[in-house]
Amino acid sequence: MIAERKGFGAKTEQSILEGIPIARHGSTRTWLATARVAVDRIVEDLSELESVTQVSLAGRAAG
Repeated sequence: MIAERKGFGAKTEQSILEGIPIARHGSTRTWLATARVAVDRIVEDLSELESVTQVSLAGRAAG
């Protein structure tokens, strides 16, 4: 389980698990608004890790 690893929690695990279907179907397009929700959750989860000092968006997600 991801949440059992040091620095990861239940929220991070949930974000990763929700992203797996997106990764499996990478050839399909995702609406930017839908992707942004996932991106925001991942950024929030990563920002809460002590080992992470900075998180920033790039590409279309940043704009």
